[in-house]
Amino acid sequence: MTVRVEATAAMNRSAGLSLALFFCLFWMPVWGDDSFPVNRLVMHDVPRPGPDLVFVDENGNTQSLADFRGKVLLVNVWATWCQPCVREMPALAGLQAALDPSRFRVLPISIDRLGAEAASRFYKEHGIHGLPVLAGKGIAVFKAIDERRLPVSLLIDVAGREVGRYVGAAEWNGPEYLAAIRRVMGPS
Repeated sequence: MTVRVEATAAMNRSAGLSLALFFCLFWMPVWGDDSFPVNRLVMHDVPRPGPDLVFVDENGNTQSLADFRGKVLLVNVWATWCQPCVREMPALAGLQAALDPSRFRVLPISIDRLGAEAASRFYKEHGIHGLPVLAGKGIAVFKAIDERRLPVSLLIDVAGREVGRYVGAAEWNGPEYLAAIRRVMGPS
């Protein structure tokens, strides 16, 4: 009996370490200091097909990026437990407020287990206004965007193509990001 208990305890420790290793290697949230990195928005030389991304709004309505075709989008994948994600949410709200919503939308897609409920609660607790409450299933979202780190933002053009990508937290309402997004938006 002692051998079985010790073996079970060793297996539990091994499973716990394996899970921790899996999380660190394959989910790799972008952690770091409190400063925002600059100039990490990678603009693609050739636009890539936009991801087949499906998500729900706070009312449970299913949406996709195709529903927003004709607008430039900044799709931000985030979670309430990801500190860099939390840090950049006010800047995302500021970005949306700075640009014409008839031509540009920020789509912050939470991958929290509690879905839109968690995002909605977060917005209320942190005074986030002007952003839609959206949620997706973590694994499906990561597969659709071909990324495993948080936060990640995709810049999508009016034709629904990915023209840029940023991994990490950014001060999105800063002048360099506004200028890059305005270039993608083109003249009004």
